[in-house]
Amino acid sequence: MTSIRTPPITEALQESICANIRDGMYPEVAAGVEGISAEYFREWMTKGQNKRKRARKVFREFAAAVERAQAYARGTAEVEAKWRNPLAWLTRGPGKERPGSPGWTTAIKPQPRIEGTTFNLNVHPEMTDIFGRIMLALVDHPEARILVGNALAELPERPVIEDVPNT
Repeated sequence: MTSIRTPPITEALQESICANIRDGMYPEVAAGVEGISAEYFREWMTKGQNKRKRARKVFREFAAAVERAQAYARGTAEVEAKWRNPLAWLTRGPGKERPGSPGWTTAIKPQPRIEGTTFNLNVHPEMTDIFGRIMLALVDHPEARILVGNALAELPERPVIEDVPNT
């Protein structure tokens, strides 16, 4: 039984695979479109990511080009998501809270409500919900979102109102 030889990596093949990745294809699919099996693709990537000096230059350059193409595809998707739906981008994308990196998704704990006490309007659950619904309703109206956002930003830092007991 004869073994199938791995096809050579050419500049044209590398560029075609990377162009497909930049267009949004998964790397193995992009390679498959060019006639390269997922097995060969993974082999090339493994060889190229080998940090030892014995890794051949063609594999190192291929792996680096694929990684750049993946970063480009992700970056353009993130930019598009930011412009199409800024709220989702802030709360579920790069703007979301991560360890060591503040973001827009950390829930602010409301102050305990005790009859006759005051509460902070900015962190009151009902008001937070209302502000969120207003901004969501204005997703397709960026000018209005800016105006409303600026108006909300002008609220006093700690507006306090008396809690009215239920009767």
